[in-house]
Amino acid sequence: MKTIFKYLLLVIISLSIIEGLGALALKIHIGKLPSLKTLYTERQAIAEIKDNYKNESKSDWNLAASNMTVHPYLGFVFNPEHNSTELSNSHAGLKITDYGNIDSESPIRKPAPNEVIVGITGGSVAFWLSAIGTKTLEKELLKSPALKDKKIVFVRLGLGGYKQPQQLMQLNYLLIQG
Repeated sequence: MKTIFKYLLLVIISLSIIEGLGALALKIHIGKLPSLKTLYTERQAIAEIKDNYKNESKSDWNLAASNMTVHPYLGFVFNPEHNSTELSNSHAGLKITDYGNIDSESPIRKPAPNEVIVGITGGSVAFWLSAIGTKTLEKELLKSPALKDKKIVFVRLGLGGYKQPQQLMQLNYLLIQG
């Protein structure tokens, strides 16, 4: 019985210390200890902001961000369920693929014998190069003797906001997929 009492007392003391440290952190961070009413009011304000955000039109500045989803290896990708004409029009007529990138086809492709697949990875500059600059890039690549009689197929892997090592992770992820 004494052992149970000791453990119970130890738990109560530990919880009191944790609670005290939390209160001290709040006092240091805010400058005072907030009342329960203040905490409740702030919680309600946050819930209201969240509800207003859900009701916002997707045609405003947050169109792209509202169509993003978390990806376990890449950080974020576009959600394929959010394909729309509006999104396609704002991305050079391209749609969201099943892999979350913006392209006309899936990024996983098997080249024909006379084809060379060129993947363009990176952030927003890479995406826009792949979306509107591929004709010039193809013209320059075809000047190479190794690619003279080949058809060049571009795979758009760039997404605005991507930084290293996301591009490398994306390339590895797609290579593993096939």
